[in-house]
Amino acid sequence: MDEQIQRLELQILNRPQQTELELTALLMQARQQADIQAEAHALCLMAEGAFFQGNYPAALEWAGHGQALAQQHRLTALEARNHNALSMACWRLGRLPEALDHVRASLALAGDDALARSRALSSAAAIYIELGDHERALENFGQAAELARHSEQPEQAATPMTGTVRAMLHVGRMEALELVPEVRALAEQHGMLWLLCVLSYLEASLLHRLGRPEEGRACAEAGLAQAQQTGNAEAQGFLHQILAELYLASGALEWASAQLEQGGQIARQLNHLQLHCGLESSRAKLHQLNGDHAAALGALHRHIELSQQLHARSHQLHSRTVSQQIEVELLQRAAQHGQCSSELLQANRELQTLQERLSYQASHDSLTGLLNRSAFWTRTQERLRQRLRAACSGVIMAHISHLRSINGARGHAAGDILLQEIAQRFRAELRPGDLVGRLSGDEFMIYLDNLSCPEQLEQEAQRLLRSLVEPLVSGHLVIRPAISLGCAVAPPDGHDLGHLHQCADLALQQAKQQGNNGWVRFQPETGAAELRRQQLREDLRHALERGECELHYQPQFSLPERRLVGVEALLRWRHPQLGTISPAEFISLAEEGPLILELGAWALREACCQAQTWNFGERKLLMSVNVSVRQFERPDFVPQVEAALAACGLPGGCLILELTETLLHQEAQVGAQTVNELHRLGVHIAIDDFGTGYSNIQLLRHLPFRQLKIDRSFVQDLADGAAGLASAQHFMKVMLNLAHGLGINVVAEGVETQAQFDLLTQLGCDKAQGFLLSPPLPAGELASTFL
Repeated sequence: MDEQIQRLELQILNRPQQTELELTALLMQARQQADIQAEAHALCLMAEGAFFQGNYPAALEWAGHGQALAQQHRLTALEARNHNALSMACWRLGRLPEALDHVRASLALAGDDALARSRALSSAAAIYIELGDHERALENFGQAAELARHSEQPEQAATPMTGTVRAMLHVGRMEALELVPEVRALAEQHGMLWLLCVLSYLEASLLHRLGRPEEGRACAEAGLAQAQQTGNAEAQGFLHQILAELYLASGALEWASAQLEQGGQIARQLNHLQLHCGLESSRAKLHQLNGDHAAALGALHRHIELSQQLHARSHQLHSRTVSQQIEVELLQRAAQHGQCSSELLQANRELQTLQERLSYQASHDSLTGLLNRSAFWTRTQERLRQRLRAACSGVIMAHISHLRSINGARGHAAGDILLQEIAQRFRAELRPGDLVGRLSGDEFMIYLDNLSCPEQLEQEAQRLLRSLVEPLVSGHLVIRPAISLGCAVAPPDGHDLGHLHQCADLALQQAKQQGNNGWVRFQPETGAAELRRQQLREDLRHALERGECELHYQPQFSLPERRLVGVEALLRWRHPQLGTISPAEFISLAEEGPLILELGAWALREACCQAQTWNFGERKLLMSVNVSVRQFERPDFVPQVEAALAACGLPGGCLILELTETLLHQEAQVGAQTVNELHRLGVHIAIDDFGTGYSNIQLLRHLPFRQLKIDRSFVQDLADGAAGLASAQHFMKVMLNLAHGLGINVVAEGVETQAQFDLLTQLGCDKAQGFLLSPPLPAGELASTFL
């Protein structure tokens, strides 16, 4: 069992999730064998594993059991270690006076054990950072590192050394970067992956402050991969945040936006106030660079609000600690002299008053007076833990749909009045004992306890919504609130707040899609669909690097002879677990963020190289590639196309880029310039899905388009009944005459029957593609069949 414990000691820091089952088995085995020392050790490791997974309440519980057991059986070393685990859990939960008590107990029990003293001093240093005493933190980290170097496990010096880098970063001492290689080498040598994640964030932050964004980005991306490997969610969140800052510094705004989105998801999951604060600051910069000053101002307001909460919490914690220290001194004087100092008593009373005021500020939203995110989350979790198993509880997410437009059109004062009125309506409508909190600028969350049945939550949501959407009149100001509600019930939708919040948020998204002033209760089937989208969105981010994407090619033929004239490149995704994912499903996910840029660039390069491999230049064949709106809008799109052609040696005349007419309509001026620049490269431009958008004849007349692609919906109508067939024929004739009059070829897509093929030939269509002629094929199969 000792060997097993030693092995798990090494694994717990790097793979806490994977070792949890082994630790549970070890704990049971120790109890069966009545091995008290092994049991206390296992409890400590369970606590440390929970800590590294971010489950601080569980860490507190395991360490508490371990400390009591070790104390009962006088296992001094393990008691000291469990006290240290308790101190770290209390630190993360914001209970600093308790954390300091456990540090002192751990130090008192450590005796001459250098490693135990090192752990305790590292914990003390982390607490001093929280209190803003960075000089004392540096002193403690230095002593801890020195003790670890002279212990039986000198590699443990890497932890306080990383703490030293962190403390120096806090006070702006850039020489901290010089310490990083030594710490990294030590951590890599001993496989301390969890520590490497933290170190990568610190190093990237230092490089960012020194104006070296490219180096910082490479460092942060490596750290993010390690954080994902180890399951270190907190490190992932901060790495996403610093990556966003680094992308902003490089002008890559789309990439920065994606990092903020991912970091925000983690911050919401962890309810991490500090991470939220940093993300809002970065989001404000992003909106400002995008020219959306109203959104930037909103994000800045949220950043200031979160900063105030952090500041208030820091003062609260500091006042608690100082107050506790004064109480200790009062007791000592009373014991020695039988009297107390009036000055100290007065100071203590003032500190207690300050503490109460700061406590309120730290737990309430300054504008609305409602609970803030952190306080609401803590109190609701406590209510859920105390809920009777037979009782129902409900969670409602509320979103004000047009707050940003109100702030932009009428000023932030109007928006503030609306928020204050909404908060007042919440207070008036909720039952005694229910909780309401403001989660962000335009989102609120309500917890309803002791519901008689799940249906009562629906009744409460209807009643609440009626009150919330009543027009607001303030002086000459009249505002009609637009509110959406998403509801979830415990049970059956979940037993903890994390699951309930996720379910209510999914329902809220559905309510927002259905329009304003409505509510939706979470349903497992709709939730499952949204969860699938979230999972696919996450998996898609790694699909390219894992080699899961490929191009299939659908042949295009001339009419009527069916001679091969080219192919269209179509993206396919082979998911390792789910099989082939429909492009209709994953392309829309990619278009929600900057991933479509990466996929589009890869498809363009891959298609060009394949066309050159097939010798399209000599064969006089064309390779068609679809272009997304985001690609086309990029100022570097034309150089990207030029680079793809040059890399493969493909003549520009072999490439056709397919653009939607809606895109060109929306970006007429920019689109015209880009189309002309592509034409100068010899690249042909096709209008895809012609007839489905805002057809602009002027664009067809004045821009050098090579072909039009008739949308498959019109081709399908050619197979309808007599009335539909006549209408479809007439429309097809109009489009063909228009295109041919301008010297533009026409391609019909979606040809599935011989009747459609014959009719298109009769009408004079130039080219066709569809399953009648050939489905999209992998490169090898297309080459063996048609080339």
